[in-house]
Amino acid sequence: MMRQLLKCSLIVVVVGMFFLPTFAQEAFNTYEKLKEGDWVKFKSEPTPRISSETEKRVTKIEGKKLTYELSVRTFMDGKPLGKPSKTTHTVNLSTAQEPLKDRSGEKPMVEDATLKVNGKELKCKVYTTPVTKTWRCEDVPFGLVKLEVNGKVALELVDWGSKE
Repeated sequence: MMRQLLKCSLIVVVVGMFFLPTFAQEAFNTYEKLKEGDWVKFKSEPTPRISSETEKRVTKIEGKKLTYELSVRTFMDGKPLGKPSKTTHTVNLSTAQEPLKDRSGEKPMVEDATLKVNGKELKCKVYTTPVTKTWRCEDVPFGLVKLEVNGKVALELVDWGSKE
């Protein structure tokens, strides 16, 4: 049972981080402003007793290659379930083009909105498709502020910064 809950929560986080709609190019390029040391932290509550914290941190930029570390920590009833899982990912910046459509192939409806996160107001673009609603802001590393799937919050930004 515990394994299934952990597996479910990790799947939600992975889906949110890797398969979320990527159609922000009309507003800004997600990778354009990133610098070494930039980071973001998200929370997710896939089920009532399970939650997770996800962190993305830029570890290296060499020419057109950007490397970041993805760390996910899962909790049950507020208590950590094991050690955080960590993976490293590399993005080729010269080919990292974001399409204007989501994975369903539909062009999203785009609106402006303001969200308050960690006491700061963020001016966001909101991209809505039949399945997802995504808030993105160019003032946040990696751009993602909030993701809803089928009307439920899948990921939500809690903090961000840089080593500078």
